Amino acid sequence: MKYLITGHNGFIGQTYIKHLLAKGNGSNILGLSRRSLNHNAINETIIELSDVRLSEEIDAFAPDVIIHLASSRFGELENLFLSNVKATENLLNAVLKINRPIKVIIIGSSAELGIPIKNPSSENDKCNPVDYYGLTKLMQSELAHQYYLKHDIEVIRLRLFNILGAGMPDSLLAGRAIKLFQESLRNTDALPLQFGDLSSYRDYLDIRDLCNAIDLSIENGMAGELYHIGSGVKTQGTDLIDEIINTCPHQTKSLEYQFARNQKSLVPHQVADITKAKNHLKWELLFGLDETLLWMWNDLLNLE
Repeated sequence: MKYLITGHNGFIGQTYIKHLLAKGNGSNILGLSRRSLNHNAINETIIELSDVRLSEEIDAFAPDVIIHLASSRFGELENLFLSNVKATENLLNAVLKINRPIKVIIIGSSAELGIPIKNPSSENDKCNPVDYYGLTKLMQSELAHQYYLKHDIEVIRLRLFNILGAGMPDSLLAGRAIKLFQESLRNTDALPLQFGDLSSYRDYLDIRDLCNAIDLSIENGMAGELYHIGSGVKTQGTDLIDEIINTCPHQTKSLEYQFARNQKSLVPHQVADITKAKNHLKWELLFGLDETLLWMWNDLLNLE
């Protein structure tokens, strides 16, 4: 199968490429992004999704599926709109110009939900995004659905909750916490680590389970549908940090932390209802939170 992956040099993109190559089924991969991975096992094209050559690049590669990961998390509204909405429009317009069926997997975010009307949250629940990122990702999702309705492009949308795994960036809580605790282990005089609000509940999913969900969405997903991809389990921030400490393979000292009790998240509770994904995609979770965190520790400490 031929896979075209936008934003292939990000955390999810790099992990999914490793996943495809490890399967050893002769996957042909083209990564489209603003910078190269310099990966010898895949093809790469450095290109903006606004480039007029986009349709030609896609047509020349002739992918069976496009996995659209490219997006921006931070910035002003104008930049987020260009990265998350306009870039998706450009991609779908490029697909329209090609006279062959291509399946398009749109990777969304639980930020679209914002403050859920209930938990666990299903795909049919009203979205209440609380920031520009969530707003533009919701616009991206709705735009992609319109291309399915009006142009019959085979679009499948995956709304991801909180993804964990080896190599995750330290801009995210778990990645940052493990890195800081590792540094604390090296420093016998280190003070307790300081975190912001840890009172909120989130849904954490192993990226290896996400890779399987992407595979199954390609195989079993229904065009036009939206699937929540999470664990279906709520974990409070303090419990996540405690589990990070508990799974540390070689604790040479006690790991301590403090958090801001006077700060509260705009979204206090968010967990996915994954019933639809499990039923439609035939998807099952393989990894628990403790297994994921131990994998992250082993990767960071080079113990595997």
